[in-house]
Amino acid sequence: MSNTFRLVKIYLMNNMGINRLVHQKGGKLKAAGLLVGFVLLGILLLGASFFYSYMLAAAFSMMDMLRVLPALMMAVSSLMSLVTTIYKAGSVLFSFKDYDLVMSLPVSQKSVVASRILILYLMNELFAVVILLPMMVVYAMAARPGLLFYLVFLLTLLCVPLLPVVLASVIGVMVSILSARFRHKNLVGTLLMLLASLAIVFGSFGISGNADKLGELGAAFMGMVNRIYPLAGMYTSALCDGSLLSLAGFLACSLLPFALFVVLVSRWFGTMHTFCTSVGTQSHFVLSKGKTHTPFQALYQKELRRFLSSPLYILNTTIGVILSLVMAIALFFVPSQTLEQVLGFPGLAQILPLIAPVFLCFFIGMSSTSACSVSLEGKSLWIVRSLPVNTRTIFAAKLGVNLTVTVPFSLVDSLLLTVFLKPDFPDGILLFAIPLLYCFYISLAGLFFNLRFPNFTWTTEVAVIKQSAATFCGVMAGMLPVIGAVALLFAVPSMAGWLPVFFGAFTLLAVCVLWVSLRTAGIKWFEQF
Repeated sequence: MSNTFRLVKIYLMNNMGINRLVHQKGGKLKAAGLLVGFVLLGILLLGASFFYSYMLAAAFSMMDMLRVLPALMMAVSSLMSLVTTIYKAGSVLFSFKDYDLVMSLPVSQKSVVASRILILYLMNELFAVVILLPMMVVYAMAARPGLLFYLVFLLTLLCVPLLPVVLASVIGVMVSILSARFRHKNLVGTLLMLLASLAIVFGSFGISGNADKLGELGAAFMGMVNRIYPLAGMYTSALCDGSLLSLAGFLACSLLPFALFVVLVSRWFGTMHTFCTSVGTQSHFVLSKGKTHTPFQALYQKELRRFLSSPLYILNTTIGVILSLVMAIALFFVPSQTLEQVLGFPGLAQILPLIAPVFLCFFIGMSSTSACSVSLEGKSLWIVRSLPVNTRTIFAAKLGVNLTVTVPFSLVDSLLLTVFLKPDFPDGILLFAIPLLYCFYISLAGLFFNLRFPNFTWTTEVAVIKQSAATFCGVMAGMLPVIGAVALLFAVPSMAGWLPVFFGAFTLLAVCVLWVSLRTAGIKWFEQF
């Protein structure tokens, strides 16, 4: 067991860049600043989760269905773990770059397997803590439960991510094995993972029938939650009613599949690694005349090929804009009154044309390919550094891929919302201009943070695509301005008409600052690597 924890510690210190920060010049100060940033962000996320749970609890209390709150939040936590783990399960468990080095260490295969599964578990436990801990506080304030409630909550909190980790790992490994048999392995894997994720998200929220009476509404809502995640019923009964039988059932349904998964993976670890890392070969090769390109075109094509070669890279940086397109299409089929009830914002239909640009920016902010593009160079960075091109051209190529991903979605989303909302001419201009400007902002912000917090010693793509400080800061830089704007809208609803103008002005200022920073300090940082 001690070897398992040592392997986890080494993974976290290496892939999160902790060693590099601590041992480089000025790294301890930078690490302290980053730690403070993570703490503040954790407080912000917990606060946002508390506010959301509080709003839901107020609505559920009026309908005398407060017990739906724990079930719903637990289902949301599990769903988030399931969707996000599908992308990284294969890479973390089997396809890590230092497989040969790790397997040659004087530790047992069971310790290696246990460490990789524990890493996945810890990643998803964060979702459970951020979502369920504020829910527990809100529910305790409203229901005043006994001591047994808190004991059951702490016990179940540790077990909530177990079954989602197992299901996501199985799906992720199956996708990797199936796609490995095709010629275009990465494209097939990307499509299969995307289809699986969308099927889980939208299939989970399917609910049949409409409820007209209050009691029927509560039953329908509970039925929807149980459809999202069948274990939610047992979780609610154990937590809210103190049912020991339901608690035993929930623990058994969580622990037994997890234990069985660990045993099976330990038994077939080497075989699964071979399947997940196998590469198809081309049967025919025809030598043709080569083409010449400008330095920018050559670098851009190189960056684009690197982007398209990794399903994890594609899915992690495009899921936001894909969801924005799905949401834009869904608005044509969702009545305005239903949208107001779901979001808890009366009068939303009237101001939606005004805040739609900010709405799109939230999803664009989740899509930053540039936040890990420098780190993905890895040990090959010296090749890019030695090319006879200036650093600005290298930056332009990396930014170009980000714009290639986000700009087309932004234009299509804006067009769909224009058809649906029918805004007047000034609002229509803002509906196109602000999301486009945000595409430039998130591209520049991602590259800035990647230059500030690079990681060239990664052993698995997950470390830089999903877990690096640069990616984290890039996504937060994209989402926090939108969250702040929405919070301001809730606090001062009367300023809805001016919100897009202020938000657009802030984005334009941020773009100018980041542009100047990259052309000065950014170039200096890159040339010092």
